[in-house]
Amino acid sequence: MDDVGGKLMLFGGAGPAYQTRFGDTWTWSQDRWTQLVFSGPGPTDHHAVAYDSARRLLLSFGGNDPGGGWQAGTWILDSTGWRSAADAANSPPARAHHAMVYDERRGRVVLFGGLASDRRYLNDTWEWDGVRWTRVEITSPPPARTRHRMAFDSARGVTVLYGGAGERSPGQTTGFVGLSDLWEYDGGEWRAVASSTGPGKRFMHAMTFDQARAEVLLFGGEDGTSTFNDLWAWNGGGWVKKSPR
Repeated sequence: MDDVGGKLMLFGGAGPAYQTRFGDTWTWSQDRWTQLVFSGPGPTDHHAVAYDSARRLLLSFGGNDPGGGWQAGTWILDSTGWRSAADAANSPPARAHHAMVYDERRGRVVLFGGLASDRRYLNDTWEWDGVRWTRVEITSPPPARTRHRMAFDSARGVTVLYGGAGERSPGQTTGFVGLSDLWEYDGGEWRAVASSTGPGKRFMHAMTFDQARAEVLLFGGEDGTSTFNDLWAWNGGGWVKKSPR
């Protein structure tokens, strides 16, 4: 969900057991949902979206189609509806389970990682400047992963990445390994950030930046065995577990 024209937006997703994939667009205003009748990307899940506040538009990239195939489409949603922003020569390769966030300091959408159509775990970094995608050459990128989450810390001007599902550990024959590492990206390089405490290994959690308190909030997720409902805050110097109120 992201803000377009002062409203929260929802696009796509999947129903129980992925039997149905959706391509509908909804808006939330005050106390109700309203479906918007727009032609657009079509049924999609495991895609990533980011809200470009300078251009007042929502950017969607990639995901899985109804047949489970990988997509590489770039779509823009503004007040007039969806439109394709295809740039085949420069677009990131098709993928799903990636993460995107808008860097408001530099006016660019940042994309990292995901799962490729050949099931490779990815660790590439791409930026969208409002016109085209550009791959950023990183000296020491985070390890490849999927189902990770990112948030942009506007107080410190960095993109914050936490956790996800990584490639199998040595000797592990099935599945994947949960990750608990924290990274920050300043527009030039990724930097691993060590912390003595933290949320632990998890993926499919939620992250956002709290402007009022100048901290990144992380909620929930799972580790392949357990599902979490805890809340954590990252202030740039360490993690703090929040107590329910």
